[in-house]
Amino acid sequence: AWAAIAYAVTARDFPVPPSSGYTAIALAIVAGVSVVAKHLWLPRKYWAWFPNWNAVGLAFVVPQLQYSIAMAFGSTFAWLWVKKYPKNYDMYGFAVSAGMLAGEGLGGVFQALLNVAGVLGPAYGIAVGCPLNEFCG
Repeated sequence: AWAAIAYAVTARDFPVPPSSGYTAIALAIVAGVSVVAKHLWLPRKYWAWFPNWNAVGLAFVVPQLQYSIAMAFGSTFAWLWVKKYPKNYDMYGFAVSAGMLAGEGLGGVFQALLNVAGVLGPAYGIAVGCPLNEFCG
């Protein structure tokens, strides 16, 4: 996705149709108006049900499904944790979240190192969780 964006903004002829630009402008207006409406008219107790526009935008840019699944799992886990043990969550919630994010980042670095070393991929990888048990990493 990032390569396509870099190509689109550096190409001599802009390869993106005008309708995409109009849609982006419309969504930006909707997001801006909704955030203002949230802060001016929506009672604070309903703010948790309001969409996070950063996450919505990220979902449009990142095509891989594992990120949205990880976000859904993490938010569900955090929601259950804060409902069951609110004081415990206040003490450890952000530290656990930061640790999981750091672990995901380190896992990505380790995966890149394995790829550079030539030991990652269909020859040595596993197909657990891949469709039809074919390597998909």
